[in-house]
Amino acid sequence: MIKCERKIEELCVCNENVLSLTESLKLTKRERIDNIYKSHPPTEEQIIKYNELRTASKELHILMTEHCPESVELQKALSRLQEASMWANAAIARNS
Repeated sequence: MIKCERKIEELCVCNENVLSLTESLKLTKRERIDNIYKSHPPTEEQIIKYNELRTASKELHILMTEHCPESVELQKALSRLQEASMWANAAIARNS
C-alpha cells in the first residue's frame, strides 16, 4: 500500500500537477486537465497575493542585478526568477 501511495505522489509531482495530492485524487483526469487550462479570474485576496509576490520578485531581481556581475549565470538566474514568479501565480490561480 505504501508503494502505491508513493507512486501516486511521485506521478503528481513528476507531472507538475498544480493541485495538492489530496485534491488531485478527488478529481478525474479530465477535471485536472480542465483546471490547468481554464480561466481563473482573480479574487481580491488573490490580487493581494499576486502583488506581494510581484514586489518580492522585483526586489530580488534588483538585488541580484546590483550584486552579480553581468553574465550568462545572472541572466539564467533572472530567467528562473521570472519563471518561479509565474509558477507561484499559477499556484495561486489554480488552487485558491
